[in-house]
Amino acid sequence: MRNVWFLCLVGCVLTKSISAQQPFPTAADEPRWSVSWYILGPFAFNNAFSCSTSIDLCGHTYSAVEEFNPIGPAYFRNDGQRTLLRRTTNCTDKEYLLYDFSLNAGETTYVGSETFALPDTAMAIVQSIDTIEVLGTPRRRFTMLIDLCPSEGNEPFFTPMEWIEGIGSTTHPFYAAICLCDGCESSINLQCSDSSGRAAYRVSPDIICDFTSGFDEHDSAAGEFQVRATGDNLRLIYPTEFQAGLLTILDPAGRVAFSKQVSATRTSIDLPALAPGPYTALIQNRDQQWATRWVLMR
Repeated sequence: MRNVWFLCLVGCVLTKSISAQQPFPTAADEPRWSVSWYILGPFAFNNAFSCSTSIDLCGHTYSAVEEFNPIGPAYFRNDGQRTLLRRTTNCTDKEYLLYDFSLNAGETTYVGSETFALPDTAMAIVQSIDTIEVLGTPRRRFTMLIDLCPSEGNEPFFTPMEWIEGIGSTTHPFYAAICLCDGCESSINLQCSDSSGRAAYRVSPDIICDFTSGFDEHDSAAGEFQVRATGDNLRLIYPTEFQAGLLTILDPAGRVAFSKQVSATRTSIDLPALAPGPYTALIQNRDQQWATRWVLMR
């Protein structure tokens, strides 16, 4: 009988420790994240961002992530086992559901989606719930099916996603605030997250986390695409395969500073006023992308 009570006590304590975890880290935990974006194949951009600021907004206290690629800011708060998200400080704008760890397997809810798309919520179904160990800590894992690109009148197209309690989505912690439709032609994955000064998540045990933003050019075609900047004018030397497509300029923090449709016959463009520093230029056509870097001087 004593052994039975002991096993019950251990099980109850373990269950309580798992369920007592907050759904998502807040500014008090000073979390930081590293996310990799694989755009049109092997071209990877690393996006690192953090949160250490709280603001009082619309009758609640929110944690603020001021900027993260490609768009920001984001303001979020925990409400019980749910995490809610705002995209603006305007209290008349909607507050969206980001996570809900009070759901049971088989239940359905609606989470926030791209704010520039209609409808602006997406159907989410809890496929299963289990408990896994993440860096020595037991955490509940929700395997979700989410219609990431909702469209009025069309049948849902569900994409699998994992929510881990206390960490968030392994796709992107703020998946509801970024473009995840098929047309984005990118693959996004959470690589690392830290909370309260400790490692909270690693995509693989031996990964070396890079908490800086930047473009990984290891797999790009070096020398095929070049730019020359003179003041606010940019001269472009295109690869032979490039005919026409989108030119994107990323600033030193990885944010989109400028974008424009260009063709191979246009070898010079005028830039907006940009601060001095290192910039990344990307061009992409239907099925290829090239990248190069340059330092803007004044």
